[in-house]
Amino acid sequence: MKKLNFLMKGRRELKAILFDLDETLLDREQSLLNFISDQYDRLFTEYGVNKEEFCMKFVEWDQRGYVWKDVVYAKIIKFFSLQHLCPEDLVKDYLLNFAGHATPFPGLHDVLSTLKKEGYLLGLITNGREDLQTSTIEALKLAPFFDIILISESLGIKKPDLRIFKHALNQLGIEPSNAVYVGDHPINDVEASIRSGMTGIWKKTECWDGEGIQYIIEELSELLVLIKNIDKSINNN
Repeated sequence: MKKLNFLMKGRRELKAILFDLDETLLDREQSLLNFISDQYDRLFTEYGVNKEEFCMKFVEWDQRGYVWKDVVYAKIIKFFSLQHLCPEDLVKDYLLNFAGHATPFPGLHDVLSTLKKEGYLLGLITNGREDLQTSTIEALKLAPFFDIILISESLGIKKPDLRIFKHALNQLGIEPSNAVYVGDHPINDVEASIRSGMTGIWKKTECWDGEGIQYIIEELSELLVLIKNIDKSINNN
């Protein structure tokens, strides 16, 4: 993508807000539950599989998206004795239909629109497959808000590799000290962004304790106030 060259006017030192996607902007947990419920209704009811157990096992083996679906479906097939089903076909169904169940966290568009109007550059850095993440981004109608969108598969590097953060900053044409990164993973998102020279903000989840993290939000709407406070702090230093 062509490097963006911006002349930032005024006193503001904080120039860019960058985001993770899954469990930061996208409520992935709810999206996954919506998808697997639909997939069960379409593909598994005729086999006498218990729906509650199916959904529970899928979520367990999915490990918050850190296990790819060919492994998950292979376990589903083995556990429920569905050897006549093909994992590859179920993965294709996942890739085709997951985005149709993509659920944003409350206030997503309002927050992004407000930050955009206030003059911040916006970036998105997400790990994952390009086809799946692209379809999810399209379903959430996120592209118009962002100046850059980076998907790890297309770059061949992924978080917490610092190069992906540096690549984003280079494309935006700003220094690390002029940017914040918002994500749900304490290591891949917060720690890595801090190591790259940015300010890291943790979008709190129940999966991690967040010990030692300075900036934490529970709801996206809280980001607007926090950004102003960080901006003031930077300007006062």
